[in-house]
Amino acid sequence: MHIMNSVSTLCQINLICLRGPGDNFAYIFFDTHDLVSAVHKFFMDTLWRDANVPKVDSEKAAGLIRDMVPQFIEFRIE
Repeated sequence: MHIMNSVSTLCQINLICLRGPGDNFAYIFFDTHDLVSAVHKFFMDTLWRDANVPKVDSEKAAGLIRDMVPQFIEFRIE
């Protein structure tokens, strides 16, 4: 996942994904006022509905991802 903001800083988050049937996609999240909640909702819905992870577990996993997002937003490459 790549997070981009208005000062053209690129931060990379490495995720391990299960390889399943279907197409592979890349998603870009722009640095908006609701970025953290958007990432949380995206991963919760994706894990629950697309990867068939139980809803309770998908909420926990999405919460862990959500908690890491601010660290990557603050990271600057100089």
